[in-house]
Parts: sequence; C-alpha cells; structure tokens
Amino acid sequence: MLGGFYLTAGWNDGLAVDVVGKLLGGTLYSTTLYPSATAPTLYNFGWAGIDEVVFTPYGGTPHPGYEIGGTHFVMDNLYIDEMPADVIPEPGTWALMGCGLAGLALARRRRPQ
Repeated sequence: MLGGFYLTAGWNDGLAVDVVGKLLGGTLYSTTLYPSATAPTLYNFGWAGIDEVVFTPYGGTPHPGYEIGGTHFVMDNLYIDEMPADVIPEPGTWALMGCGLAGLALARRRRPQ
C-alpha cells in the first residue's frame, strides 16, 4: 500500500505532478499534485492493491530567484505499508518459488566438494 510521501517542486512554481497507481498495468488510482517550490508538502494516499506507481511532472514557471527551471521534483520519506497478512500468494508465485529452490538444490548438488 502506498501510504504517502513529502513532495517538493525542484524549480518551477505551479508544477503539476500526475500520480497514477496501477495493478497489472491497469489504473486503479489517479490524482494530480501541485507541490511548492520552496517547502515540502506531505501527501497521504492509502492506495492499496497496487504494484506500480507512475509520476509524470509537467508545467509551471521558474521560481523567482532560481537560476534555472524544470519539471523536476524531490520526494522524501516515502511510506509503503507491508502486504496485509490475510493476502495469500497466487499459485504461480508458489510455483516460481519452488523452481528457485529446486535450482538452488541442484546447483549445490553439482558443486564439486
């Protein structure tokens, strides 16, 4: 679960950052953030059941006093919750883990003593 994070615009005032939470390539959550160029802002999400987060920054104008501009942003204190204990892995996950363990056992067995 994506809990939250602090976000600051790197250079531009009025920077927009699209944040999209996905599961298996499909969009589950979407929002646009407008972080400050002078101070971090805490954003709380609570997005559960995602396996990917996409950030797309755009727009804004260079902050007065900054020598350059750009759509960069700074993220800090990213908070991700662990998977809930009641979630059971899919059969494919167990099969992949079994193949990995079998491969390790085979590699150990073939190693010269």
